[in-house]
Parts: sequence; C-alpha cells; structure tokens
Amino acid sequence: MNLRTFYLMLLLVPFFNVAYAGFVINGEITGAKYGKAWITRSEDNKVIAGPVEIENGRFTIKGEMEYATSCYLNINRTGVLVLLENTKMTFKGDINDLTVNLLKGSPLNDLYSKWRLLQPTELANFIKGHNDNELSGYLVNLYANYPYRRVVEHYALLGDRAKEMHYGRLLKKKMEMMAKTQPGRKVPVFEMLNVNGSKSDLSQYAGKTIVIDFWASWCAPCRREIPHIRELYNKFKDKNVVFLAVSMDSEDKKWKKALEQEKMEWPQVRDEKGFDKDGLRSVFGFDSIPFLVVVNGEGKVAASIDFELKNTLEVEIEKTLKDK
Repeated sequence: MNLRTFYLMLLLVPFFNVAYAGFVINGEITGAKYGKAWITRSEDNKVIAGPVEIENGRFTIKGEMEYATSCYLNINRTGVLVLLENTKMTFKGDINDLTVNLLKGSPLNDLYSKWRLLQPTELANFIKGHNDNELSGYLVNLYANYPYRRVVEHYALLGDRAKEMHYGRLLKKKMEMMAKTQPGRKVPVFEMLNVNGSKSDLSQYAGKTIVIDFWASWCAPCRREIPHIRELYNKFKDKNVVFLAVSMDSEDKKWKKALEQEKMEWPQVRDEKGFDKDGLRSVFGFDSIPFLVVVNGEGKVAASIDFELKNTLEVEIEKTLKDK
C-alpha cells in the first residue's frame, strides 16, 4: 500500500463509521404492487417523509424525527397510525389489513401497540410501568391535558428522563401556563380594546364578580355557547355580576360583524393581538377557546372553565356570591 492510498483510506473512515441518524422503513405490501408511500405526523398532518414509489410491492422510506410521536404510514389510499422513532424498521402486511403491530424494529411502537389495546382510564397504571420514555409523555399530553390537577398528577408519574424529552417539556410549560388561572391567583392585569376604539381594564368592575369569556367570531363552539351565556347574564345581571366577552379576533371587521349577528347585551372587548401566543392567551394560560375565568370581588380567580366544564359556570358564579 502506497502512502497516497493510506491517506485516502483515512479520509474515508468517518463516512463508513457514521450511522444514519434518522429512521428507515423497508416495506413489503401485498395487494399494492405499485403506488406511493409517505408519512404524515398526526398532530399537525405535516408530511415528514416521502412520497416514495412502491415497486413490485416494496418500498423504502427514510426521514428523521425531531421527537418520537404518532404518525400515519400512508400507502396509496389507506394508512395506519404508528409510533415513529429514529431507528431501522420493517413493515410487512396486506393492503387490506394494515395494523400498528406490523411495524417491527421499534421498541416504542411495540409498546404503543400494547397501549392501543387499553382504555384511557388505564393511563396512570400504564405510565407507572413505562415512565421513562417519550411515549408516556405523549400519552399524557393526549389523554390527561385537563384539568390542572390531572395534568400535575400524571406529570408526576413521569421519570426524570421522560420529563426532559419533548412531550415532558411541553407538559411542564402547559402546567406553568395553567397555573396562572388557578383559584386564589390574582387576576393578571391586562388592557382591552372597546368597540368604540378606546381602551380600558378591569378596574371599573372592582368589587364585583366578573365572568371573563374568551371567544372569537371564528370559534363555532364559542358561538354555540352564547345562548347559555345570555341565560346566565339575565339571571345574574342584577346581582353584582359582570359578564365580559373578550374576543380573540385579530380582525376588527369580523369581530364587529359577529357582534351584529349575536346581539350580546353585555360588555364586549377585544384583544388586539388576537389568538397570538404573545396576547391574552399567554397572559391567562389557555390554548383553546371557549375559555372562561370567574373572578371574585377581591380580584382573585375563583374558577377557570374550558369547554368541557362549561356546565359548572353557574355553580361557580353562585359560590362567589355566597362568599361575599
């Protein structure tokens, strides 16, 4: 071996030793001799790999995951939900019977297959037995993301390693946001845009029970709840209770058009930043609407209520009146 060849081999060594950092799926599908295969992330429907050609029922698809999560492996017009991580895998099956357990080579997907046989009520016990991987954090985000107490309880079940992973960090951030409107907290100071273009704050309602209703013209569930809010407004308007509708519309015209259509008699204001993460959504710690906050006469949060707990609103208002 001459010196030139020796140095050339030294230069090539790193290329032979570096392993592929992403994932590889080698597939064999009966019933789909030709077509396309691709992968979409389930949480946002983003295509993260492919499409690639299926030839004689075989395909190879490669990509790289930012974090392990559920994805759809799409094959022509059908697909299957799997838990995808960065590793080498195989997928063999019939196009008419695609199931999660056909994906082999992924420890997380094997565990995900077992979870799919269980019920959401069994989540806590499942996490206790598998608390140190990305799957557990993913499942808590999916099935135990409200109310605050439930999030805290399930987050505590995660191991230290899982808490440092993507979904563990998301859960921690979510708890910090939700804590802002837990009972007993002082209501955050914020400025509102009135219909006439002027600005105001909550100081004008000092000493009263305030029901802050975050909504938007584009939010169908919010608008379906307006008749219920109207009933409560008529019941409590003479009992030192103020209803304040805070629109998350970023466009003034759409907001005012909705006001004309809904004809809400109680005070109407808008957050100029809309549903942006830097607006009231961040100040009050919510990530979906409708979202309501009941404030007592001392200016402290009495209750925070999302869409699932909307039927508790009347009860929470009554509580603040009894406590006065």
